[in-house]
Amino acid sequence: MIVGTYNSAPTDIEGNFIITNIHLGDYSIRISYVGYGDKQYNGINIKENEEKILDVTLDEAQNTLGEVVIEGEKNLIDLESGKSSFKVMAEDIKEMNVRDIQQLVALQPGVNQTPDGIQIRGGRVYETSYLIDGISAKDPLSGNGMGVGLSANSIGELNLVTGGAGAEYADAVSGVVAAKVKEGGSKLALGGSWITDKPRLWSNKAMGWNTDIANFYISGPFPKMKDKLTFFLSTDMQTTDDFTKARATQLQSSIMGDDKFWAPNQDNKWTATFKIAYKFAKGMKLTFTNQTSLAINQNTRTLIVQGFDQVMVPGFQYDFSLNMDNATTYTNKTNLTAINYKYVFAKGWAFDATLGRLFTNMRADANGRPFRPETTDRVLDPSSIVTDPVSVYNPDSPISLVNPGPGLYNNNGISTKWHDHYVQEYTINWKFSYASPNNRNFLTFGQQHKAQEMQWIDVKSPWVGAPITLPDGTRTPSSSIGSSVDVWKVNPDNGGFYISDEYKYKGISAKIGLRLDYWAYGKFADDAVNQVGTKTSVIDPQIAQDYKNQTTQFLGKEYSARLLPNVNVNF
Repeated sequence: MIVGTYNSAPTDIEGNFIITNIHLGDYSIRISYVGYGDKQYNGINIKENEEKILDVTLDEAQNTLGEVVIEGEKNLIDLESGKSSFKVMAEDIKEMNVRDIQQLVALQPGVNQTPDGIQIRGGRVYETSYLIDGISAKDPLSGNGMGVGLSANSIGELNLVTGGAGAEYADAVSGVVAAKVKEGGSKLALGGSWITDKPRLWSNKAMGWNTDIANFYISGPFPKMKDKLTFFLSTDMQTTDDFTKARATQLQSSIMGDDKFWAPNQDNKWTATFKIAYKFAKGMKLTFTNQTSLAINQNTRTLIVQGFDQVMVPGFQYDFSLNMDNATTYTNKTNLTAINYKYVFAKGWAFDATLGRLFTNMRADANGRPFRPETTDRVLDPSSIVTDPVSVYNPDSPISLVNPGPGLYNNNGISTKWHDHYVQEYTINWKFSYASPNNRNFLTFGQQHKAQEMQWIDVKSPWVGAPITLPDGTRTPSSSIGSSVDVWKVNPDNGGFYISDEYKYKGISAKIGLRLDYWAYGKFADDAVNQVGTKTSVIDPQIAQDYKNQTTQFLGKEYSARLLPNVNVNF
């Protein structure tokens, strides 16, 4: 073959060949044959009416076989398990383009991610159990299980059960998402990353979506503790402006200080994860995990009370798109703490105990404004404010009606929603497990117990009923807390005992379990039941009125004020 051209010729049975129709000039000729090494001759000069002869001997090719790597892949479904489950390890997560646990779970078979959260096999969002180091991470009031934002690089192991979860999980109607936080290794390791789409080094104008995504982690052993005592620390930040380009001048949160730091953009997410692991001896380990999450945005999907009648609508507050400074701002603050102890005390026997606390707080307000002003002298509901120019709807009528305008609020009216709820949940879990020597039988039994404190406040147009300043300087008393209100606080307990057994024999797996659940709704519910038909409030009306008069004073303060710690209130 003449290199660089399509001009070539095959040899005959004896290896003879001839190439014709060659223009004058210098060429490179390559000779090749299967099983032999190629030879190339450069600088072959072809002159007019000249014939060139090449006698070539090819040497047998020498092939050196390199390292052979045989890879084994596990089956997508474990045919010897009585449940449909998937396990993703930290090594696998490194190869995935995911940032948090939601994105990681959404990649697994049988899972669908919606604006409300994760759906497993078509189940509702609140029918999935979410666990981080054995402690439930689900807000029991809103039904949202991903209030705890765990970054992907903080996950050491993720177990997803999409069917046959078993008696160990109380509320896993749809599935189970169980994550274990990473532990430190025997060597010090640290790293991080920062991604931005606003390179202002050469321009004062931001480009893209004004996004910053940053991560930092450090892990390893404590000094002079070798592998016995290790730590893992990770922090993550993601701030961005929404694609709508409609944003508030500055997001304000009434439960967080330094808004410019915590909420520099329209959507802001922060997480911090810390874990310590201590190995007492062979078969004994104690771990401590603390995970904190914060989210501040103006997406109405942030506060969704899951239910059968939930309507799917976009989260953008279109009515306030001309004045996002007066729209509703949502703050979600969550902290999860877990202490785990594991002890393998005999052949095949293990004991696990977990103590945990989950605190989650959700606040919705008019972009950080106080619950309501001390006094009011004007309407604040944007849909009720008429601005110039006024367009009269019925000019010939003695009662004038005006057109509502374009439908977009730009009249200094503020959001009518004020919501606040928190859950403080203490959990204790213990279980014994036994695996038979031939691994045919796996027995588990134990108990779970939760002690909860829940408070819920919903107020529509909270300024309605606020005191009015009279001409003589005095103020009228507070007449109501908004146009409508729902306030309650309860302290329920719940838990359950369970036992399950999984047996495997010749490729057949059978799993059977039994669970006994118990619950106590608390004194609030008992009082309500006992007083049905006698009065509409479960407390003395005078106490309720005193509460109303004091609401303006302490609801505007820092959130540490808990409503009537010794009194249950319902309006």
